[in-house]
This record gives sequence, C-alpha cells and structure tokens, in this order.
Amino acid sequence: MTKPEIWNRVFTRDSNADTDTLVGVEQQQKFQDRFGQFLQHDSHWTLNTLDGVLSYYYNLSIATPKLCNLRMFMIADGAHVNRSTLPDNGGKWFNPHCRVLGVVDFKPQGDIIFIVGSDDVHNSERFMQVASWDQKTFHYYAIEDINGDKNIRRWTYQGNALNAFTDGSSYDMSYLGPFNGHVNGACIMKEIHDPWYHWKTDTTDLKQCLSEEQINRLKSIPYISPASWNLLGNVSSAEGLEGDIIKVLVPKWFQLHRDEDFKENGQYKSEPANLHRWMAHLLLTTTINIATGAKVLTFWEQNPSGMALPFRAPTNLFMNFELLLQSKFNDINGPLASFSGEFSYEDYQKAVEDLQLGLLQEWDKDPDEKHPKRPKAPPKGVRMAQITKGTLGGGKQTDMYDYTYFLVVQEKSEGEEMYFITLQTSLEDSMGVLNLPDNLVSQKLLHSILLVDFCNPVYSWRRGVLMQYLPKTTKLVDGNYDMEAAFVATIRASSHASEADSPELQFLKLYDNPPSNDEIRFTFQSYLDTVTHRIKTSQGLTDYMKLAEARRRIYRPLPLDEFGLTLPYALALPTDWKLIEMTQEATVTEIPERGLKFLKCWTGTLHGFDPKLLPTDGCYAQARGGKCPRR
Repeated sequence: MTKPEIWNRVFTRDSNADTDTLVGVEQQQKFQDRFGQFLQHDSHWTLNTLDGVLSYYYNLSIATPKLCNLRMFMIADGAHVNRSTLPDNGGKWFNPHCRVLGVVDFKPQGDIIFIVGSDDVHNSERFMQVASWDQKTFHYYAIEDINGDKNIRRWTYQGNALNAFTDGSSYDMSYLGPFNGHVNGACIMKEIHDPWYHWKTDTTDLKQCLSEEQINRLKSIPYISPASWNLLGNVSSAEGLEGDIIKVLVPKWFQLHRDEDFKENGQYKSEPANLHRWMAHLLLTTTINIATGAKVLTFWEQNPSGMALPFRAPTNLFMNFELLLQSKFNDINGPLASFSGEFSYEDYQKAVEDLQLGLLQEWDKDPDEKHPKRPKAPPKGVRMAQITKGTLGGGKQTDMYDYTYFLVVQEKSEGEEMYFITLQTSLEDSMGVLNLPDNLVSQKLLHSILLVDFCNPVYSWRRGVLMQYLPKTTKLVDGNYDMEAAFVATIRASSHASEADSPELQFLKLYDNPPSNDEIRFTFQSYLDTVTHRIKTSQGLTDYMKLAEARRRIYRPLPLDEFGLTLPYALALPTDWKLIEMTQEATVTEIPERGLKFLKCWTGTLHGFDPKLLPTDGCYAQARGGKCPRR
C-alpha cells in the first residue's frame, strides 16, 4: 500500500512562498484527531475534491449501523441577488461565491469535522479546508499547491488552534494561514444572528442567485439534494449551525484556552501566557461579525403592505449588545434589553439612494506595465465602478487588495429583502472578555474600559490606544495578578493623561470615580433614548447608515473580506471620505487625527505579508505624530 502523502505547511512573513515539507510516517502518527487519522488510512489522502471527502462521510452517515452524522450548510455572498434581474441572467460573469460546508460529528464521542469548499465540488483545483475538533483544540488542514506547483495538489497540515497565539515567537503563526480567518483559533461564522445575510436558512433560499449550471450540479448530489426535484433539500438552516455547534464549541474552546494560559494543575500560574491577546478582546476588535436590520413583526391586518411595516436597526451598531446582554452584566444592561431602534422604509430608501448603496463584484485590478489594456470591458448592460485599492482584503492568503474595478451588481440596494448592514462585536471577542479571570481584571477595571467610547463597539481607537499601557507580563501576587495596578499607573503617568477628551483622561475619571450601576444604566438609557429619537428622522438614519459604512471601510482591507458582494458599498461617499464615529450624544463626528493614524497603522499591517494583530509600538508613535513602521 502506498504510504500516505501528507505535507506540513510553514507560513512565511514576507513575499516569499510558504514552504511545504513531506511529513514522515512516524510524524503522521502524531495526527490523532479524526481527520488526521482519516488521511492516514485507505488512501484517503488521495481524495482531493470536496465531493470525494463529503461522499465518504455521507456513506457513513446512511450506513447501518449509522457511523456518524453529516449536516450540510451553504453560504453565498451573493445570496440576496436575484440572478434573473441581471443582464443576461448574470451570464457567466456573475459569481455569488457559493460555498458548501459539511459538519461531521461522532456522538457521543464529541469529535467534529468541519469540511468546507467551493460549490464546484468535483473540481480538484478548487479550495477545500478542514477544521478537525478533537475536544481539546481545532486542527487545520487544506488542499494546496505543494511549494507553489499547481500540478501537485496535496493535503497539508497547517497547525492547531493554539498556534493562533504565537505572537512574537520564533515561528509566529498569528494571523497567518488559517488564522487570518480563524483569528482566535476557533471555527467561525461571519454571521451569528437572524436575519442571515448570506446563509441558507428556512426563510432565505439561495436558489435565486444560482446559475443553471450550479443548479444542475447541486441537484445531482445526494448529500445536498435528496432528489432532483428537491434542490438543496438536505441543506440545513444556519440556525442549526449557530445554536447547536458554533455557540457550543466557541465557548468551550475559550474555556480550554483560558485554562491552558492561566492554570496549571488546577491552580493559577504565577505568570500566565498570552496576556496581551486576552486583553485585546476587551480593548481591540480582533475580528467581527456581520449584522443586519429587520422588519418589525406586527399584525398583517394593521399593515397589509409589507413596505408599510417599520424596520428595526441592528442593535450592535450602537453598543456592544453582543457582550453586554450576557448575564454577567445583568446589573447594568436593562436599557439594552428594552431598546428597539425603529425607522421608516421611506427614510431608509432615501438614505440608500443618497448614499448610492449597492452590491459590487470584483472585476479587474489596476492597469500596470504587464497589463496595459486593462481594465477589461464590463458585461453589456452592467455598470463598472473604479474604487481605490484596499476595497477588498489583502495578505498572502487573500490577495484581493489590488482590485480596483467592480461591477455594480445591484444599485440602490443592500440586497433583496435586506436592510441596514453593519459590523458588530464578534462572538469570539465577547467570549474572550467573559473568560477573563476575575483575579486579572476586576469589575471596576472591566466597567471602566467598557464605558470608554461605549458608543463605538467595534474599531474604537480610544480603547485601542490603551493597549500600549499594558505591562509585558503579569505576576500572581497574593492570589491576584498585578497587571491592573501596573496598567493604571502607566496610564496615569502618560503625557495624554491630562489632555482634555483624551481616552487616557476619560478612563482615569471612570476608574478613580466609578459610576454606580444606577448611573451606568442612566447613561445607557439617555444615550439609547436619543438614538431612538434620531433614527426616526431622515437625517438621523442617514447619519447612522454612514456610520455603518465607516466601520465597513475600516474592515474592508482585512484578509477576511474576500469578496465584493460580502458587504454593501456607498458609492456616493468618495474613497478619501473622512471616516466618522459615534458620540455619546448619539450624533456622528469625524474621527480625530490621532484615531485615524492609529487605525490606519494598525489595520495596515493586517493586510500585509507580516500582519500584527497586536499593534506595534510604531502605531502608538504615529498616533502621537511619529512614523508608522509599516512597510
């Protein structure tokens, strides 16, 4: 029997190609997770198509006795584009970027395998990735061109979830390879709440975006369609993936990861690991989720026209609802539980038209000496827009940063039956904060940080610059870590501590004179009441939709933003439009120069060959007027 051919991929932090090394048979035996074992048996390592792998597990799932469970899911970034409304029905140019996800579980053992790839399931040249959960960590595998040779595509082992936290080590994998998507090591969904923007659900049918070729292919695959007349009949709703799997495994992973970093033999370590990565969940935005607004349910008799219904904005645009609605914050989160920011369809449609919101598809890169005839002509009847580089994500794994020409697939729309798209605090950052040990972060410190710039839940430069005051490490002293005292003392000694309106001064005021729970609730209520009032006005709603666009533009160059259709784009706002942020008075204002410099320098590394999730000293220096070291 031929020996299994599995390769180990080593990621580089420069423009040189990543390197692959053949794993010896003895080394392969260390792959004890389910998928690693699978590759070592019965020539499974030769299966190089998504259909080959999924068919194997599908047959196990229908065997007698049943040997595993297989649940299928689908996602398409163009889910809310109706192909029939496009010129030539989308022809061959429209690409909704459909992906197929199979989730294999082996109950009651608890092992789970996530297998994802292109809907072109028979094509060995398309991507395929695997996350294999062994109840301790996730192991990542992918089919790759071995050492850049497109004629040799093999399975590569790319690391386990703990490798996502190797910042600054001799082999630093943080934000590289699988970890520029799975930033914190865990399996992820870009969306975690209904309404679902991209996933197939009981109420969202992906069929409208599929081509005839895709339909014919998918209806012939038994694990996707049980019969030709029941297209996607075996594809489950995203709620099942979220509730049964993601919201179970992600908290479990964070608990295991916390214990790995902070404890040994059940006791707290004298010096924990990954201090800055843990605090980043509180001070930075390590990754995001996508959220949408929704129609407000009411009696049909009162509103016979669907468009007459009021609409509700995504709550996480305004505050960190994802975190603050957790039971840990029940003493202060009452105003959030009762908030409902409703707006009219007429005001929404006016804002969409004024901002020229639309869905774009990547088309071509900037002309250069090698390609002087670019850009290529757009399809007949389709408008092309030219936008600056960085509208899509960069980095070695994504390589979409240089696209500057986009097809306007849908104009004056964020997608059919989709309203008000924004970014929100990720489930991962919320779990990270909830798992911070009490002897590291006191409630006083936690509340003080959360109240700094609370109206900007993602990409807050004010909380971000506070990262620079963390000590490099912390020691256990009389049962408590000494990080908090050192952190506060360093902020107090900062030259910014006496500056009016600085994040440092705002933090110190909160920390030195902690507001009571009643005062915090009053602050939240006053702010949300003003939001409720302003969003009912045309100007207020437009301001908040511009705010959503500003946050999308901060995120756009990052590697996880792979496709133009993932998020709407406001074509009316120029590419050099100065980004805005929310104020505690529920108005919007331009981000000050210090904030813009910090965000640009920090996120600027994330789409490069040497991404740094933890801001470098140069990012803080640039925010003070120095130079950013980013190449």
